Amino acid sequence: MINLPKPRGYYGPEEYFEDISEERTPIRLIDYNESAELAKVSDNGFVNPGGLTEAVRHFLLVASIREEREQKKNHNSMLIHVSQLTKGHKGLFKLVDQYFKVLKTKILNNDSVILNLLKKEYNEIMLHSDKWNDRRSSVNTWEKVLESIKNNLGKVEIIMLNGESEDTLDYPSYNEVGKHVIVIGGNKISRGLTLEGLIVSYYARPTKIMDTLMQMARWFGYRESYIDLCRVYITKELAEQFSDIANAMIEIRIELEEMDKNGKTPSEFAIKMKSHPTMILTSKLKMQNARFGMVNYEGKLVQTRNFGNKKKFFENNMKATSSLLAPLEKKMVISGDGKKLSYHLFSEVRASAIKDFLESYETINSYRADSKLMKKYIEYANSINELEKWSVIVVEGYEGGYKVELPNISIKNAIYRRKNEFNNYGDGHPDIKALVSGNNEEFLDLTLNKNNLADASRATNRGRRSETDGLLLIYPLNPNVPTFKGIDVEFTSKLVPIGIAVSFPFSKKNMGEHLYLYNKSIKTQHDEVRL
Repeated sequence: MINLPKPRGYYGPEEYFEDISEERTPIRLIDYNESAELAKVSDNGFVNPGGLTEAVRHFLLVASIREEREQKKNHNSMLIHVSQLTKGHKGLFKLVDQYFKVLKTKILNNDSVILNLLKKEYNEIMLHSDKWNDRRSSVNTWEKVLESIKNNLGKVEIIMLNGESEDTLDYPSYNEVGKHVIVIGGNKISRGLTLEGLIVSYYARPTKIMDTLMQMARWFGYRESYIDLCRVYITKELAEQFSDIANAMIEIRIELEEMDKNGKTPSEFAIKMKSHPTMILTSKLKMQNARFGMVNYEGKLVQTRNFGNKKKFFENNMKATSSLLAPLEKKMVISGDGKKLSYHLFSEVRASAIKDFLESYETINSYRADSKLMKKYIEYANSINELEKWSVIVVEGYEGGYKVELPNISIKNAIYRRKNEFNNYGDGHPDIKALVSGNNEEFLDLTLNKNNLADASRATNRGRRSETDGLLLIYPLNPNVPTFKGIDVEFTSKLVPIGIAVSFPFSKKNMGEHLYLYNKSIKTQHDEVRL
């Protein structure tokens, strides 16, 4: 196995995502709610996608700036990919087409508001471009770029590429003048298809598989003469996932160099690959020889969404929950009014009690939340004097009237999820999508200490929690909903589905080599500490 050097002029995940806060980054974060709305917009739907409209304007600006760099014959492409489902592409196409027509009219009529906005965005592009080896030097004035924009408006083609469309990409016919195209689509453009001169990408399609995510990153490639102009509009969650993958790729290259230096082959050298708490490296079939060292849950919220379909599963988790709560002293009850949840808070819980609970509690679909891997992570954190103190919150609902009997607690309303929030995934196990609905319960222990968390992101708020403190949230769920009705289990007040969420703080120390996947068919020098 040979580690080929990166070719000159190639820009891959390291350049785009290794440090998304770096001042030269092409990444522009878009609001998650906007991307979710665009993924399901209908033919007659209306959304106000500020990130998408900015991306379209950037495409116009950058295509014209490239012409001023004597790249007049170069193709310029924009990618819009928010869903693989073709039924949403028509609505998205209509939305983009309508916005472009309005934008075109305003520019040609010298609308002062839109021209001032474009000039402001042009100046921001130039300031950013200055960070890349003086690439701005070949660019003329704003007036010259605006003239070029007006000339290019008629060249822009908006097309839809999916299994139902008849549109095609035809770059060769435009080799003398350069093709300007905005491409909207799904799987056809997510992998395999080359988009010439890709300068702007609006990407918001989530996936939990690392190699699939990498294949859909169409913006990687040779961008030597215009990397400073490229932009990727993406959600914060996806950007962080790409950043994690980029750093994992850097490390695996180091592994390959180490193998080569030692004169070893892959059958002799167990290459390690950094694991991830919410993503898997590839499909389960391809990972049959993968062995977990430890998953890094640092700074993450991990929540169960999948449940078993046998009575024994629910009995086991009810028993584990009762065993955890029985010896605890109730510290505080925070009552909700109206449509507000109530919370039963236990503080200063020993880490040993949490680990015993996770050892007993059973999880389904371990790539999302694995109780045994969480326990293993806590054990390692304890060895470096972290995650030693815990808070446990049992969450109570405000409707439904389903009572739950637990030690030290009287639950009048189990947590109720409405019908459209449930779905069964492939193998017949109930899937409730999500437990934690907002910041309230995850950071309840912090708000009690008079921390103002209202305007901060979840990641920022997790950074405010001490590395010694963890939070376990327990959700007794109302079984009188379609998802749980679909399994052959007779629920009672003494037997309900128990969901959990764990909020992990950031570590103050390096988690080291424990946080990797290995080939289990090869013995490594680290086997003792990982088994």
